[in-house]
Amino acid sequence: MIRFLKYIFLSLSLCMGLAACHDEDMEPEVPQLPVNYSNVAGTWQLVNFNGHPLAEDTYAYIVFERRDHVFQMYDNLQSMYGQKRTGTYLLEDNEDTETTLMSGFYDNGVGAWNHTYTVTLLTEQELELTSVDADGEVQRFERFAGELPLIP
Repeated sequence: MIRFLKYIFLSLSLCMGLAACHDEDMEPEVPQLPVNYSNVAGTWQLVNFNGHPLAEDTYAYIVFERRDHVFQMYDNLQSMYGQKRTGTYLLEDNEDTETTLMSGFYDNGVGAWNHTYTVTLLTEQELELTSVDADGEVQRFERFAGELPLIP
């Protein structure tokens, strides 16, 4: 009988130990959104470039519009003065890799973006773009709801 009670207490202890580990202790997984013009649309702030935060006093914002597939980009990455660039962007499915590619063209005669990007992450609050080129440049954006810089 004592042996039987010993196994019951051991089993109860094991059950209580397992019950102490809740799923609440783990960070909930944020669902990925389908990559389409509606989900990409909005204002995004570049927060990380190739694993590093942007330098102090630098910024880059991009506004994607769903209807006409146009963008406006505001940044001071290559100058101490802010710049505004506009153009069009395209999302296309890559059936070989089952991913979505993003590319674009500037309106000011500069031509195409330097890279075509794979949309590697899209949630309600995050967008990650990885260049298809050999260098694998990774840009991580967060949704932005503040005021954009005033650039003439």
